[in-house]
Amino acid sequence: MSSPYQGVTLRRLENGVPVMRIHYSADPEMTPEVVESLKRKILISQSEAFWNREYEVEYEALEGERLFPNYAPQYNNTQPFDCTDPQHWTWYMGCDPHGRTPHGFIWTAFGSSGDSVIANELFQYPLRSVKEYSETIIWLESDSDDKPWQWWPGQKLTIYKRIMDTHGSAVNSDEGEDYFKSYRKHKLNFIPAKKGHDILETARDEINRLLLPEKVVTSEGTRYLPRLYVSTVCVQTIEQLENVRFPSGEVERISDERPQTFVRHLVDPLTYIFSDKPRFVSRRKWVDQEEAIYSGTAY
Repeated sequence: MSSPYQGVTLRRLENGVPVMRIHYSADPEMTPEVVESLKRKILISQSEAFWNREYEVEYEALEGERLFPNYAPQYNNTQPFDCTDPQHWTWYMGCDPHGRTPHGFIWTAFGSSGDSVIANELFQYPLRSVKEYSETIIWLESDSDDKPWQWWPGQKLTIYKRIMDTHGSAVNSDEGEDYFKSYRKHKLNFIPAKKGHDILETARDEINRLLLPEKVVTSEGTRYLPRLYVSTVCVQTIEQLENVRFPSGEVERISDERPQTFVRHLVDPLTYIFSDKPRFVSRRKWVDQEEAIYSGTAY
């Protein structure tokens, strides 16, 4: 439906709800020069499709687009390296619990230099009990000498914060209580993820921004380096970064923009970690994460 105002149109959904579309051309200060300058800045960390959806107001722009378009194996993949020293790395762990499918766990470390790395993952069929998952995680994070090589035998992982999908408070575990309580009983304390469309979208934007290589000038010349790396041991996470996409078809509701169901049990908890605005935290400034944290309650 046309409008007497430039850049403003109106349409109605099938249920009769009116939707106003306001394009930047409605603003007289958005000259071609201003638009071009803004677009250059946006495209530093976002895709052309993102620009088209957010600024050109093309609802279908993300149709079929990858959720993480800035992920590029040649820039982001890295061989495993030791980032276990809590004086230089702060570790976050994310959990995506389910009642019928295996739980997904992902570990991400944030360095004092500003770099970060998706360092390890755990997602394996069949579904295990909370007790089995907890015992496995505590062993993998311990200083045991007999754990797998990719978990740094002899080195202890000190986790700053564990974050779980809020779905964990709505579903009972095999032990008859919600997943927050069940894991806490086995010495793993999780806080609920910050969720909501805008929060998760901002978290994904931050992941994409950090995945994009930046120009760095060193004594050896100019290089392009990302701020977020992915360890090559995270095989399933890499597969999900490459394959999770926005849905195809006409978008009428925010829920229509949810990523297609590839397998997302690792990129989802990764997004929950980034929804918490993770960062390196000096060890002496840590809050005691072993205090009792109840489901539905966060710091």
